[in-house]
Amino acid sequence: MSRTLDRLRRPSGAGGFAGPSSRQVRDLHAAAQGRVSTLLKSLGTSLDGLSSDEVRRRQRKFGFNEMVHERPPRWHVQILRAFKNPFIALLSVLGAVAFLTHELKTASIIEAMVLISVLLRFVQEYRSAHAAERLKARVRNTAIVTRSEVRRPGYGPRTWEAVWLLAQHGKREVPRRELVPGDIVHLSAGDIVPADVRVVLSRDLFVNQAMLTGESMPVEKSEMLVQNVAANGQRPELDHTDPLEVNNLCFMGTNVISGTATAVVLATGGRTYYGAMARGLIGRRASTSFDRGIRDVSRLLIRFTLTMVPIVFLINVLTKGNWTSAFVFRM
Repeated sequence: MSRTLDRLRRPSGAGGFAGPSSRQVRDLHAAAQGRVSTLLKSLGTSLDGLSSDEVRRRQRKFGFNEMVHERPPRWHVQILRAFKNPFIALLSVLGAVAFLTHELKTASIIEAMVLISVLLRFVQEYRSAHAAERLKARVRNTAIVTRSEVRRPGYGPRTWEAVWLLAQHGKREVPRRELVPGDIVHLSAGDIVPADVRVVLSRDLFVNQAMLTGESMPVEKSEMLVQNVAANGQRPELDHTDPLEVNNLCFMGTNVISGTATAVVLATGGRTYYGAMARGLIGRRASTSFDRGIRDVSRLLIRFTLTMVPIVFLINVLTKGNWTSAFVFRM
């Protein structure tokens, strides 16, 4: 049991690695292929669930079932980010030049444009960040688990009816962050899978894995491992199979489309498949279509400016013959 839990305790990969480590994949394959009774024993649990004392002990060991995520930046950081725009930089330079050449009216107009642009972008991003936080707080963030103060170890899965009757003892709704490896969770249509789990019992279970795979079609999951039989009649290995394609494993962040299931938690928080992918995305802010549009327009205006400035300068030199006034005029 200790070896299994210690493997689950270690986060996979290093910072910036967008995907599960080879050790994590091997552990998932091992959990998928083993007998349910053997897996439960290795995790130190049973279909009775974990006691409250054991849950607290594992929470101290593994931590809470939480993802590492970036907090919204402070307001002054958002303001500084709003200045990181080539067009804003160009306007700021032009405003400074106008001020140095004593064109105070022009400088005031340009700097007002800069401040208005920065303020609008700051307000937009500030509202978006806080709206996302409020929406996240309203999302149902609980899971149904079997918890028992007195566990009855030593039995594996029987019929669906027997497991269902057993699961009613100690079933309760708990915050998702309190889940630990070895917890027995119950899934039904509409639920988000709260951790990486091995299905123990299922009935018409279909799961949407689009969050991880991009495939919109739901896939069927069951307690039985479905593998193609090799030509020699032997059971093939799963070493080269993507864990997402293993039919008795469900992963954090995917959602149940239909059916019900009882499953045992294999990994939580940053040790999940989704957690390994998320670590590679920390600090990388994806550009929105609005950002790309602003950037393209800014580059177009800068190229236009860089093209016209020499032309205007040459025309003034040729028509007036005064290099100083031509330089001031082009600015």
